[in-house]
Amino acid sequence: MTTKHKGMALAASGAAFWGCSGVAAQFLLQSRGFTPEWLTSVRMLLAGLLLLAFCRFRGESLTAVWHDPLDKKEIIIFSLFGMLLTQYSYYACIHVSNAPTATTLGYLMPVFIVVYVGLRDWQLPTTRELFCVFLAVVGSAVLVTRGDFGTLAITPLALGFGLTTGAAQAVYTLQPRRLLTLYSPEMVVGWGVLLGGLFFTPIAKPWHFSGIMDTAATLSFAYIVVGGTVFAFVLYMASLRLVGPSDAAMTSCLEPAASVVISGLILDVTFGPAELLGMVMILTAIYILAKRKD
Repeated sequence: MTTKHKGMALAASGAAFWGCSGVAAQFLLQSRGFTPEWLTSVRMLLAGLLLLAFCRFRGESLTAVWHDPLDKKEIIIFSLFGMLLTQYSYYACIHVSNAPTATTLGYLMPVFIVVYVGLRDWQLPTTRELFCVFLAVVGSAVLVTRGDFGTLAITPLALGFGLTTGAAQAVYTLQPRRLLTLYSPEMVVGWGVLLGGLFFTPIAKPWHFSGIMDTAATLSFAYIVVGGTVFAFVLYMASLRLVGPSDAAMTSCLEPAASVVISGLILDVTFGPAELLGMVMILTAIYILAKRKD
């Protein structure tokens, strides 16, 4: 395999881990009575500890990010409005709809970035960007209405959570750029998810567990923390070192596809032609945006 093929394979593996993680979350939320609050807080706490332990094992200083006041401010903003908001809105969307829908709506993130950058720079988007925004918006409308634009196929609450996921993902993509020039991605994300879990603990009250923790639930939760967080992230970061962000981002579009296939095989979630068309339209828009090398 060439270096590019290895990088694409790593990105695809990471996307598959992420997609399967959403299906595992749907199983816990809808079949085992877990709450989005409990799952968000405990998952973030454990994943943060694992990532920071990995950083410490590599010899990094875990307190370096807290020496500079600006770094402290940015890591807290990243944690609250990037990581925590993304995780909770994603699980809440799964709870009231399903994993493929939540994952696909989360992939509207680049559209939010295009709009934000245009407003920030007072510059109209390019023709390509406008086409992608139009394609993504129409695809989202088809997905959430199943082609019948007079009614929603999912609840307004699910749509709101899904759009919030996309917007929050835009925040955690753009906001920590300066931090990532100073510290490793594992360090930034490790502190981000750990702090997010700590901030959310008084609201989530993870010590008040309601649900069924049998063998299947235990294995699913362990997969979400280890496979869907640590392995997925490390694989994606490794792919970036080999192929760069454009090719890695395009390959990671396999995540919704993996979610659709796995949810269909395991949870019997089915989609009609209109919903699949909506997903394809959204992913096509993201693919075109990711083709940009800048």
